[in-house]
Amino acid sequence: MATPKVRSEDQERILSEVRQSERQVKSGHYIRHEDMRAWLLSWGTEHELPPPKCACGKEHDEVLA
Repeated sequence: MATPKVRSEDQERILSEVRQSERQVKSGHYIRHEDMRAWLLSWGTEHELPPPKCACGKEHDEVLA
């Protein structure tokens, strides 16, 4: 099976997004694994949970930069 070719623009974008994600996690902006898992497992049940909140405790209306 052939390996898909990745353009350098794609590599730069991906690297930029990974760096941004690392900064967000270091500053406390992430969803705890346990909270995300519980939410996903509740889908399609009679007791579906609301989406999990950021670990920082604040609500974010837009993507953090």
